[in-house]
Amino acid sequence: MKFAIAATAITVLSVSGAHAADLSYGTPNAQLYSPVSAVNWTGPHIGINIGAGSGNVSGSYSGTLFGGSVDGQPVVPFGTSGVIGGVQLGYDIQSGPWVFGIEGDIDASGITGSGRQFSGSTNVDASSRLNWLGTFRGRLGYAFDQWLLYVTGGLAVANNTVTVVATGTSPGNASSTQTHTGWTLGVGGEYSLSQHWSIGAEYRYLDLGTKTYTDPVNLPGGSAAVHLTDNVFLAKINYHW
Repeated sequence: MKFAIAATAITVLSVSGAHAADLSYGTPNAQLYSPVSAVNWTGPHIGINIGAGSGNVSGSYSGTLFGGSVDGQPVVPFGTSGVIGGVQLGYDIQSGPWVFGIEGDIDASGITGSGRQFSGSTNVDASSRLNWLGTFRGRLGYAFDQWLLYVTGGLAVANNTVTVVATGTSPGNASSTQTHTGWTLGVGGEYSLSQHWSIGAEYRYLDLGTKTYTDPVNLPGGSAAVHLTDNVFLAKINYHW
């Protein structure tokens, strides 16, 4: 009888020990699991963009304009708007959730606008057309899930044409094209569709500085110092490799 009781006790202890061992193996395995990020933004990318821009033209006149003195008078500010689109190329490096990168783009522009400058016996109207726009910027972003949110800023260069047209007693017209250099600052976001493709949206403010416009042939003795600012909204698609 004593032998039978001892044998039963040993059997129960053995089964309990085995069951406890099974439980102890389950916990470490669960702790070892951790989700792996589906996106690594490190590498180059190239893509296209399209969007819209709205801006403002201001400045001041010097000398004479169609027979009348305009020296020191301000350019009557007017707004501009239109479609913009082009290509971008960049490179990013990801460290943890942080993404550091550079990007450059070049865009054709249809951003235009006009405004009445002087009224009287001679009416003078001015118009502005942004022909193209390029930027070279740094990017600092934060990545999570399939998203990348970032701020961006850097150099902005734009080519612009200003035209003035006079009607009335002293009719005429003049035109000049200049390249502006300034700065840009903005924010954006990208969403990864797959290993190689992403879509995104971006807003940028641009201060393109002041350039002096002259037309010695059609408007001798007169000039305008023109200051340009713009707001650009872009939709983008990128290929990553």
